[in-house]
Amino acid sequence: MTVLPVVYSTVDAVALGPEIEKRFAFPSPFHCELLARGMNDVYMVIGGDKRYAARLWRASRRTEREVTYELDFLDFLRGEGIPVIPPVKGKSGARHFSVEAPDGLRWVALFEWAKGDPFAAAPSTTLAGQMGELIGELQFKAKRFVRAKERPLDPAGRLRARFPHIARLSSYRPDHLALFRRAADALTKALDGLNDPALLGATHGDSTASNFFITDGKVTILDFETCGYGFLSHELASFYWSTGKNGIDPAIAQAFIDGADRARPRSKEERDLFPLFVTNKVFDFLGGFAFSVNALGHGAFRFPGLDWMAKSIERHAKEAKLI
Repeated sequence: MTVLPVVYSTVDAVALGPEIEKRFAFPSPFHCELLARGMNDVYMVIGGDKRYAARLWRASRRTEREVTYELDFLDFLRGEGIPVIPPVKGKSGARHFSVEAPDGLRWVALFEWAKGDPFAAAPSTTLAGQMGELIGELQFKAKRFVRAKERPLDPAGRLRARFPHIARLSSYRPDHLALFRRAADALTKALDGLNDPALLGATHGDSTASNFFITDGKVTILDFETCGYGFLSHELASFYWSTGKNGIDPAIAQAFIDGADRARPRSKEERDLFPLFVTNKVFDFLGGFAFSVNALGHGAFRFPGLDWMAKSIERHAKEAKLI
């Protein structure tokens, strides 16, 4: 019999529950069950009448230093009045621990439960404007985050590292591959040339419509798993592109961008570079999927698919004058 490696395991909630329960102070009854499986896994934890969300990072996805950066950033932002979901401290004061799974060591952290509904369920320009203002305020206040530069988001380096995966994914379509290679080469060169520190700062990393929850008209920002120190306009480009991908009214994206500009006005240079950041967002999505396809499968990529992605990259790369 040949023993094969495991790329991505699903940790049994029945086994995970006691590991969480013994580290945190929960009233009875206690319950733990798998809620969602994806880039990382999320488990719903119930202690008494309160719910929590436990995140299990995929094996080798994040170092412990990257995990603590995210948790520190969340605690900092909560202290600054930004509506985020903070980590929960265990009985020892620790905010994370690890478990050994068949695919390797996996970090675990517990978060307060996010109440409300995703913004994408009922988008509005008013709420989108509030969300944009919050992201701008977050970026402005994050200038005081002492660990800001310790988790650099290097988009050019990430694209170079992931392009072999994109090439493998699109190898059966040489026309797409040629386009991706041409646009990626020009994009990485352009990103390497952006050295103005005013363009950079600590930020969320993935502002999409699904990462904002609405409760009684109030906004909460979720999922800081890709946070770090990078191009601030990535958030605007991320929201803009993701709303288009999901068929949301373009007025929603514009309201978000206008709101962000009210809180943190962009320079003319940053505005002019917007098509470049949008192109990077498309590659970021494609590269992330291509890198993880053997763990997640093609189900997550059924829409929009490779043809749609090629058209999107071609359109935005032309707008950015990369091709």
